[in-house]
Amino acid sequence: MNPSQPLDGYAQASPGLSGAPAQWQEVTGGMRVDGSSVRGAVAVTPNDASNLDGGATRGLYLGVAGDLKVTMADGTVVTFANLAAGVVHSLAVKRVWSTGSDGGLDVLALY
Repeated sequence: MNPSQPLDGYAQASPGLSGAPAQWQEVTGGMRVDGSSVRGAVAVTPNDASNLDGGATRGLYLGVAGDLKVTMADGTVVTFANLAAGVVHSLAVKRVWSTGSDGGLDVLALY
């Protein structure tokens, strides 16, 4: 890699694809960075009937590893099996479900 050329992690990770969004051009630690950072965090009480008060998240932090059922920002409902603890998961979610999630995960919504 030529250090005088800008890093295009999207193109490097997906050879043959072109036109990566400008906000995906910088790659740090294997994650796409959009130039913004998390500005707040709120403890989450999983709830099957209500979306998160703050709207869609920028990410989730789990204090304990386990399965987590969420509604993504686009409305897709999915269960992530065995999410790791102690890291930020880049997930844009609007609901964290009680049913289908392991208890005691210590979830923080990051905005």
